[in-house]
Amino acid sequence: MIGRKKRSPQSVSGFLDPTLVKEVSPILSVPCSGFPAGVLPNPRLVSSTFHPHQDIPDGIATHMVAIMGQFLDHDITFTPEEEAEGCCCGSTEEACFPIKVNRNDPFFNRHKVGCLDFTRSMAFCEHFRRQHREQINGITAFVDASNVYGSTKARADSLRTLSDGLMKISTEGIYEMLPIINGSYHAGDTRAMENPALASMHTLFLREHNRIAEQLHNMEPHLDDEEIYQRTRRIVSAEMQNVVYGEEGYLSIVLGPVAMAQYDLVVSPNPSTYNPDQDPSISNVFATAAYRFGHSMIQGVVNMVNEATRALESEYALQDNFFSPAHYLSFNGAGMEKILGGLVNQQAQTSDRFVINDVTNHLFPEHGASFGSDLVARNIQRGRDHGLASYMAYREFCGLEPFCKWSQKPADISSANWDILMRLYKNPHDIDVFVGGLAERPSQDGLTGHTFQCIKSKQFQFLKYGDRYFFTHANQAGSFKPYQISNLLQRTLGDIICDNTRIESVRKNVFLVESPLKRCTDRNQLEIELFKGL
Repeated sequence: MIGRKKRSPQSVSGFLDPTLVKEVSPILSVPCSGFPAGVLPNPRLVSSTFHPHQDIPDGIATHMVAIMGQFLDHDITFTPEEEAEGCCCGSTEEACFPIKVNRNDPFFNRHKVGCLDFTRSMAFCEHFRRQHREQINGITAFVDASNVYGSTKARADSLRTLSDGLMKISTEGIYEMLPIINGSYHAGDTRAMENPALASMHTLFLREHNRIAEQLHNMEPHLDDEEIYQRTRRIVSAEMQNVVYGEEGYLSIVLGPVAMAQYDLVVSPNPSTYNPDQDPSISNVFATAAYRFGHSMIQGVVNMVNEATRALESEYALQDNFFSPAHYLSFNGAGMEKILGGLVNQQAQTSDRFVINDVTNHLFPEHGASFGSDLVARNIQRGRDHGLASYMAYREFCGLEPFCKWSQKPADISSANWDILMRLYKNPHDIDVFVGGLAERPSQDGLTGHTFQCIKSKQFQFLKYGDRYFFTHANQAGSFKPYQISNLLQRTLGDIICDNTRIESVRKNVFLVESPLKRCTDRNQLEIELFKGL
């Protein structure tokens, strides 16, 4: 709240009305706070100008980094939106916050699109007269595989067979796929079918649950359905946490070993300690800006490779496959495995200010349409909807010097980036945090600059130490035994892929482009006998 900056409301034309500009409230101790609020640039204009399409494959990260980031995001954060009709048709509903498109827009002008639909995030306790509007998280914040199981009992129960601890499936050929409930594919998170790669990750962890549940049932046949289900869920949640925090895990690439050590994020056989005073809730700026860095790493064309030879067999354009199960189900059900094989071999786009056209011009198009919405413009608008402080405020919050004049270029932003920002924004302290965060050069050995690195590192520290049931914590109800933790620490995402697909080899670290290949016969197995009597 201290870092919140009052923003000027948008006018119907999509630009700010100078007569509506309010005085600026203090932002921490930023000296820029004495400056009057500038007229904030149109979000779509910022997107098309500062975040254009440019194909720059990353030399470090595989495409799995981008997809795992989305899969993990759907485990820890979901901001419900208000419902409204006709926001681009002059509706005066309070929930409407449409993004106007300039007449000279380089893409949408050709399609005669003058407005992008957008509704505000659902308000928290809006019936109380609060001094400011707050938003809510619609799912559990913990890294607990809630995207696999659901964040409510009703959701979880709907996905269970209620027999032998198993979860529901459907089949395509000989392959187990996500269950079809009421005519559509379902998972623990409602966004599972957003794209084929995300659906494939959901299917992978569904298979892992049923694989472990069958092993537990065979080892201890006297256990009832509930006992098997809950024990299996604990193991899969621990595997998920190790995929995120482990030595060859997701965060080791996203944050790098320096930040992992600095924020005590490294997991090891040495027991960790739960901190009851640590709030594990998701911060607004993490969910609404910093953790959206992965949007710049998405590939527009997704590779599908042979399970044995890793030869390219097919590919699909992302813009044509939002909410489409066609490639997920292709090859008589093997498509899902070919997608996973492609993710661990294909390079991601570089984490920078550039974002592919598939999500800036073609996001979620209506059936038959040659255009969609703009993910980057939505990110910027969402930050303003949530009242996020400016980039300079979060920069100072993370220990960097804020700059109040265009003549004071930060060392970690290139001259080219700074010049474009100067053309877009009236003052440096008006820069939206999503935009400024992507403008920075990567910090140390992580994928993003210092500001986003700081916000992400703090959040994952909160999620680890504020989680009573984090798998390496000792002296808690249900804490794993040291020998069980040692086995779980060996389980990588590559091992889970090997256990649940016909893929014959994966990278030792599936998140690293140059990681050597290893045969799936050499995978680290879950030693189920260690979990007898869990």
